[in-house]
Amino acid sequence: MNDKNFIPKTDQRKLPEGELEARVNALLDAGFSREWIDDLKKFHPALYVAENIDAKIEGLKQRGFSDPQKMITSDPKILGLGFENIDAKIEGLKQRGFSDPQKMITSLPQILGLGFENIDAKIEGLKQRGFSDPQKMITSLPQILGLGFENIDAKIEGLKQRGFSDPQKMITSLPQILGYGFENIDAKIEGLKQRGFSDPQKMITSLPQILGYGFENIDEKIEYLNRVIRTYKLPLSPISLIENILSILGTKMEKLKVLTRVLRRCDVEKEKISEKIIRKIIFSNLEDVLVAVQELDREKEYISQFLKRVDSIKKRKISKEKKRETIKIIPDEKIKRTYFRGYSEK
Repeated sequence: MNDKNFIPKTDQRKLPEGELEARVNALLDAGFSREWIDDLKKFHPALYVAENIDAKIEGLKQRGFSDPQKMITSDPKILGLGFENIDAKIEGLKQRGFSDPQKMITSLPQILGLGFENIDAKIEGLKQRGFSDPQKMITSLPQILGLGFENIDAKIEGLKQRGFSDPQKMITSLPQILGYGFENIDAKIEGLKQRGFSDPQKMITSLPQILGYGFENIDEKIEYLNRVIRTYKLPLSPISLIENILSILGTKMEKLKVLTRVLRRCDVEKEKISEKIIRKIIFSNLEDVLVAVQELDREKEYISQFLKRVDSIKKRKISKEKKRETIKIIPDEKIKRTYFRGYSEK
């Protein structure tokens, strides 16, 4: 790398007296930690010219990077890159179909050091392996640019051996699979079987994100659904319910708890809760559901009527801010507390 601001170790003695300390102080003033600077000195003993540090940070901000310090901390070589190189990389990524190069580079600053011949080869190689939209995959997981094709091929083959008929579709839906070890995937399949799920491969194919869910999270959902099923005497099991509505596994516990408490406001004696109703209420916007609770004009109503109320609120297209203000005046303190714990305003 041609870096005019970097003096090699052999030339460190040529620094004027006090210059190295000035460079350290410039980095400290720019928000970098002493520990990080000490680590940087192991590779770049003379560090970088002090006046160029602020210019680099300001120039990155002007180019749409919101946290230049974080980028530089991840890849200090950015301090030695000229803006003409950075601008060329941003423009080249746009020309290759990437809509938000800044977001990609923020996620993986090392992209700035990759040649376009490597990026083009990765795009072409992914197409050859049956991936229809490599740009979308790379945007979702820029680290793919650093993966060798032997690793990608091994992952595809390993997934096939484990009973997944369309690994490319799974990886397209969740590119992070390329970073999962097979021991973790095998443990997830076996753990799902132990919990009574009849076809883990089918579940994971339908919702690859399951591979990223911890068993603590899954067990908590199963246990909670068990309590709900017992409370309302539903002719269902938590396992079958999850198999039929996989999105339950990705639903926040706070949402499930709020929705369960909302059901207490409905007449479940005269109109029984079914899987169809559970599906409908889980897929409903939570804020719309809670505004419907606040607008109830009687103590209880049929679930079907309540869900119609939710639909009507959705059609009114109330802003999220307005809905949250309405939620704040719901009399049920437990509903409010649980909602705002899971969906804070920050």
